[in-house]
Amino acid sequence: MCIKIHITGIPILSLFVVASQISLNKDDKDSISNLPDDILIKILSLLDSKSAISTSILSRRWKNLYLSLTHFDLTLEKPNSHHDEKMIHFTKTILNLLDAHPNHNIRSLFIDLKYFRTKHKPLLDACVLNAFSGKFKLEHFELIHYGNLYRFPLDSLDGLGDSLQILHLSRCVLAQPRYLAFRSLRKFDFLINGCLNLEILCFIHSGLGGVLRIDAPFSHLKEIKYLHNFSWEIKIVCAPPKLESLDIYNSDFEVDIEPIMSQSDTEVKA
Repeated sequence: MCIKIHITGIPILSLFVVASQISLNKDDKDSISNLPDDILIKILSLLDSKSAISTSILSRRWKNLYLSLTHFDLTLEKPNSHHDEKMIHFTKTILNLLDAHPNHNIRSLFIDLKYFRTKHKPLLDACVLNAFSGKFKLEHFELIHYGNLYRFPLDSLDGLGDSLQILHLSRCVLAQPRYLAFRSLRKFDFLINGCLNLEILCFIHSGLGGVLRIDAPFSHLKEIKYLHNFSWEIKIVCAPPKLESLDIYNSDFEVDIEPIMSQSDTEVKA
């Protein structure tokens, strides 16, 4: 019996209904599990990440299928009286995912904590350090939360220099570079210096310390967003040749973006 399923454009609920009505064997009660791996993985890719990971408890057939996914969007539920317990469970889910993923082929990791408290820093540090340990070739990393500022545990992302394309940090303070003696020196440069394939940089309500300075030849950089941050100065020394959009909102600080203003094809909001 030949089965052809056209997935593109079909709502996920309808897809499950269609799949559940397919009988590969009249004696089989679980028709969906008998579908080929590539179809099941496609179904999982249409689910939110939490639901996709949850399918691992359905049966032995489903246990490791979610590990074939390369993009994960993990959001912590809104805080309540059990927020500490939820935070522990949430970070354990991330660590288990990173530890269990075969071939370390996670390409995109989006973490939304909703509300961060300083006492949770060791839990979040473990997740960030694991994700940026060099095992994964992350192309897209986003960390979004509200609440206390989070001190980002790394001073450099050199290990992802040939893969990272999108970096989005919200309410983060950059770590002091280990080899710099003065706090006013450029933390931002150290963080992204080796990431020459970056296309999108986004910092929101973060503390970069000292100067946000772009003076490296980021030949692929297309978009910079720098909104409501804590910095003394913003200085663009070398205009990335492919930059299409620069969005800066820091009305109280000195802004020097002359090299960007000279590029007529770059949209500037400052």
